[in-house]
Amino acid sequence: MLAALGVQLAARPGAGDAAMEDAAGRGARLVFDDPEPWHEPVDGATLLDAVAAFVAQRVALPPHAADVCALWLAHTYVFDVWPVTPYLLLSSPARACGKSTLLGVLAALARRSLAAMDCSPAALYRVVERFKPTVFLDEADSWLTTKREDGIVNLLNAGARVGGQAIRCVGESTAYDVAAFDVFCPKLLSGIAVPLPDATRSRCVVLRMERADAAQLAALLPFSEHDRPSAAPLAAQLVRWTTDTRDAGALAARPALPAGIVGRDADLWIPLVTLADAAGARWPAAARAAALAFMQAGARDEPRDVGELALRDVCAYCAANPAADGELVPSAELVQSLNGDPLKPWPTLGRQGLTAKKLADYLRRFGVHAEQRRIDGANVRGYPRAALHAAGERYGYSPSDALASAEDQPAPPYHVGHAGQPGQVGPSHGGRVPLVPVVPRVPYERDAQTVIPRPAARPEVLARFHSSAG
Repeated sequence: MLAALGVQLAARPGAGDAAMEDAAGRGARLVFDDPEPWHEPVDGATLLDAVAAFVAQRVALPPHAADVCALWLAHTYVFDVWPVTPYLLLSSPARACGKSTLLGVLAALARRSLAAMDCSPAALYRVVERFKPTVFLDEADSWLTTKREDGIVNLLNAGARVGGQAIRCVGESTAYDVAAFDVFCPKLLSGIAVPLPDATRSRCVVLRMERADAAQLAALLPFSEHDRPSAAPLAAQLVRWTTDTRDAGALAARPALPAGIVGRDADLWIPLVTLADAAGARWPAAARAAALAFMQAGARDEPRDVGELALRDVCAYCAANPAADGELVPSAELVQSLNGDPLKPWPTLGRQGLTAKKLADYLRRFGVHAEQRRIDGANVRGYPRAALHAAGERYGYSPSDALASAEDQPAPPYHVGHAGQPGQVGPSHGGRVPLVPVVPRVPYERDAQTVIPRPAARPEVLARFHSSAG
């Protein structure tokens, strides 16, 4: 424990120990010792397969997650190539879902791993500016409820983009000055249902973990502090491959992303997909399949804003009731449909539930305005389907081929709990130990009737929407 800084160094045995100087109870000086690059050129696809296998053999993960972890680890060595670094958020609904184990595995492979859950914001600003480590923040659900929340959250929000700074007063009480700390570096957060603000969560690739069953646990290889040396060769190879790839200019190209991945989502996935394209073999397709799967998993999250929920539910209604884009969707039909769903907050929104006026207020925020037309001899007020479709596409709540099934993507060549030497790849890439596919690939399918997932509203969701709608 580095008491002087309030942080703990997740040192990588075999790659060089952190230099420490005993200072009579004042803690130790923090120095990172980067691993030496591998002694010969490294094939990117072979290496990423080995890294993904190393992770998947030790932690039960959902489909695509091991691939995302391998790409994220590679990016920590060259994160400064891109203007944005994607944070990785490990989230689970309860304890004992493998988050701490996964954090330990990733810390053994990432560049300059720094476990900083006990670090004060002031110390973390200085450590990040000086060393540019990969910061691991475990138990985020706990520290987000403390008085340190604002300082850490501000650091996270600013530190995802190059040039992000934290402005703080420095110096003694008689000679204060103002300083700007550069806080741009890779970061990983972990916790149970982490209550991150929307602005912070939007900077994260969210990996949702579930508790493993007995069969999965029996197949996993153990991992602890004593197992860290087994990761050292892979870390050295990551240094060599990422350095050679950057020097060759292979990371300068902007990759083509699947349709629908735009804006801040694109910022998150560009580094990972760029590295996948540089590796070749199965990785370009695997990275894009992972991006689509993670985007679809995120689409299942309940929007925090009642207006966004209204837009999403209206888009779901339109998807389930297709018609020509030129038609008008009657406001009365939308209100009746939304109020008829007992799993949503609409029926309990005030005495009358959702009203046509309230729906118009919500949709107006997204540039969708009600119109009145003469249909079959009657005046009908509603919304042009084309306008609803355009708003849904713009804000990510409209059906799209971008979130289609990923079942046609190649399976990764590794297996959870493989009995061979961990981290070695199969013969498809010229490796030494054959590895078989990881967990069964579960395609992300869309229900043709609903298309947009409609999760049940929890009591706290109902309460939040009632307060924001009032």
